[in-house]
Amino acid sequence: MVYISNRPIGEPLTIQQVSPGLHVLSNAKLDSPWPKAKRLGKRFKQVLNKYGKNEVLVKEMVEKLMKDKVKADKGKLPGICALDWEFNHSSIFVEMDTPRWGYMQGLCGTRSSAALMIGVGGEVSFCDKYLDEGV
Repeated sequence: MVYISNRPIGEPLTIQQVSPGLHVLSNAKLDSPWPKAKRLGKRFKQVLNKYGKNEVLVKEMVEKLMKDKVKADKGKLPGICALDWEFNHSSIFVEMDTPRWGYMQGLCGTRSSAALMIGVGGEVSFCDKYLDEGV
């Protein structure tokens, strides 16, 4: 599998082979150590340990893990933009009202959640949950 990214803006295109194992992708590059990505990776490993060698349904994984609204400690944020903005976007599932030019623009946040699992034998499971109401 290969990972390709054009982020952050202004940096060269990234193309890298993805090694076997657990990987988390958020709004930064693959496996960036953002608090939400680290939290999701940790929770994902906990679910895998719970199931042991039994099959984990990817849809169940998305529904159990991707709705986490716990925000990161402000001191652990990467510091790439305004602290309030980063803090409000630091949970795995983001849902917030956004002001724009003196009035409320409306809800901002997670529009979809996806998970891709590739088994040892090469079997692929993919789930994309699009949130078409509210956010």
